[in-house]
Amino acid sequence: MCKKKLDRIISESRLLRPLLYFCIQHKAKCIYDVAIPCLSVICVLFFYHIWCIPLKLYDVAKSTSSLLGVLPGFYIAALAAIATFNGKSIDGKIDGDNPPTLFSSENGISKKRELSRRRFLCFLFGYLAFISIVLCLFNIFFLILEHAKLHYSFLVIAKYLVAIFYVYFFAHMIVTSLVGLFYLCDRLHWPSHSDPDAED
Repeated sequence: MCKKKLDRIISESRLLRPLLYFCIQHKAKCIYDVAIPCLSVICVLFFYHIWCIPLKLYDVAKSTSSLLGVLPGFYIAALAAIATFNGKSIDGKIDGDNPPTLFSSENGISKKRELSRRRFLCFLFGYLAFISIVLCLFNIFFLILEHAKLHYSFLVIAKYLVAIFYVYFFAHMIVTSLVGLFYLCDRLHWPSHSDPDAED
């Protein structure tokens, strides 16, 4: 019930629309959206504990700031290229027994829709642009605090919750980027099953 309400809020919001990528339904998405990012969180926190490295969120933010400073521009450029690409193949439905679907509200009509390759990739890179900007703002927040010489401390539980949030979405951004590269480099150029000239 809560998930349906959250999906509806995102679907009807203009500012949160890129987060609809999380609402796309496909059997493989749980691997990329949940399994791999959660495994990354477990591995990072495990090695921090094993090596007795103090968990300093400022150092984590500083180490990723250079990468995150470049990614939003790349994602937005990729989104613009996909949205304006002129080709019939990209507007076709995604092949397979279980194509990606999305329950969304468009022009006041809410229903479950099968996604074309173009719409799926637009949602994917739109989400990546959104989350990379959010992580950039997260980094700026901690860098400002350090520069201002503010003495701040977190409770151990709160600090680990913030670290889990950060590592999860950073890992999810990397995994989703690799999925996007797979589609752009290879999957987008596969012949459709309905194409009579498709390869055997």
